[in-house]
Amino acid sequence: MASKNPKAAEPATKLNGEPMPEFTVTRVVVESLYGFYDEENGGDLRMWSPGAVVTDPAEIELLLLRDAPVTAYGEPV
Repeated sequence: MASKNPKAAEPATKLNGEPMPEFTVTRVVVESLYGFYDEENGGDLRMWSPGAVVTDPAEIELLLLRDAPVTAYGEPV
């Protein structure tokens, strides 16, 4: 049985020996078709197409919390 490396899942905390800069996500790009039925808001179907750029902070938070297939871009804090 292969041993698991507990550090493998941890995010990087250093860049060139320096602490990683903090940043605020200002937009995400949806990488592939993604959607779900939003049971908390009347069961509406929410969908995003591949390549969609999302800039609304509430939508960004929703996508990140649901582990949607997105790439996040941000600005230094």
